[in-house]
Amino acid sequence: MAAKIAGFRSDEARERFLDLYDRAIEELWPVPSEELDVETSFGTTRVRRSGKGTGAPLVLVHGHAGTSVGWAPLVERLTEKHQILVIDVIGALGRSVQTRPIECTEDLAAWFRELLDGLGVERAHVVGFSEGGFVAFHATLGNSDRLASMVAIDSGGTIERVKLRFLGSMVWAGLKAAVGVPDALKDFAQRMTPGVEFPDLWWEMVIVGARNFRHALPMPKKLPDEDLRRLTTPTLLYMAGHSEVYDAHKAAERARDLMPDVEIVIVKGAGHGLPFTHEDRTWPEILDFIDRHEPAEAT
Repeated sequence: MAAKIAGFRSDEARERFLDLYDRAIEELWPVPSEELDVETSFGTTRVRRSGKGTGAPLVLVHGHAGTSVGWAPLVERLTEKHQILVIDVIGALGRSVQTRPIECTEDLAAWFRELLDGLGVERAHVVGFSEGGFVAFHATLGNSDRLASMVAIDSGGTIERVKLRFLGSMVWAGLKAAVGVPDALKDFAQRMTPGVEFPDLWWEMVIVGARNFRHALPMPKKLPDEDLRRLTTPTLLYMAGHSEVYDAHKAAERARDLMPDVEIVIVKGAGHGLPFTHEDRTWPEILDFIDRHEPAEAT
């Protein structure tokens, strides 16, 4: 079977999604930004640059189907002291255009290096949420010389396997959305982020993507011991104590045993959506970790 290339099932669906995406940026992105299209051997990656910080930039990697627009509620806080580079992951829903398959996790690392090269960034911090944490892990494993730190926020399928119950409920919600069941994805997301309201425009964009976009990233798999042992980049694992995705306490125990430079925070009572549900605790702690690992040449 040929490796997959991500893309829309029709030109009409693509144009509808892109219109919603552009409107969402215009209406929801709260700070000035610059759009960049970075050419790599895997296709063109859309990057949004915001903030005026002088240190190593923060590369933000979204979760499954979230797109870079999903970071909009957090951007104002994150750009107070830092420059951020918010990417649409190649092979995932967004404005990036894939032309070559990502066939393995080594390809993810190669794409990320080409992305940093194209941006002219010598050193960066990478922050990944959910599936974005999986991408961040493999970007870091293949580019330890380019990353000052890595933060993985409730990233299942890397240190511990994703719970079958979560996988089943996610697939079921996606199937219902694909056949037009109203609010299927909203209902699923509200279980992950109780009390957090995302704008209707963002939801419309995500639903159009769920119904019409072919995702083409490798499935997250539990990393072998040797990979965790060689992950020497300073790493923060920021975990939800009641994560629906995986057993955070079991993952933390394995990480402490194997990873050479890791800090672990488990937020008691939090679920998978903790960057949004526990924003006032999550981001000061993450930004403090990043600031403590700022490269000497950037300070």
